[in-house]
Amino acid sequence: MSDELEQADACWDCEVTIGQPCLDDCDVAPCLVTGLQRFSCMEDHDHGQYVFTGWRPMARECREFGWLIDVPTVGPMGDYNRFGLAIVRGEVQWDRAAQRWVKEATKRGML
Repeated sequence: MSDELEQADACWDCEVTIGQPCLDDCDVAPCLVTGLQRFSCMEDHDHGQYVFTGWRPMARECREFGWLIDVPTVGPMGDYNRFGLAIVRGEVQWDRAAQRWVKEATKRGML
């Protein structure tokens, strides 16, 4: 399995370790309000302080939802194109309380 689908000891961008807040300019950290990349979030709100968990944002959910692509010489990776479409289509929603993406049916208690 590729490294992105495994838990890491340090952030891939700002290099903080698990349990530490990512730096303000980190391009891995998500906005805690929208779930999208904090670095490029254009919303006028406090984006929150993401504490690094060891998981690349969306990678854990890609594995959980079975949204993987097999990349030769690397192995399985998250299918982020599929994930982006799921966001646009409303198939997944950002759960602020859990700080993770959930399938809409799961959020309603249907799965």
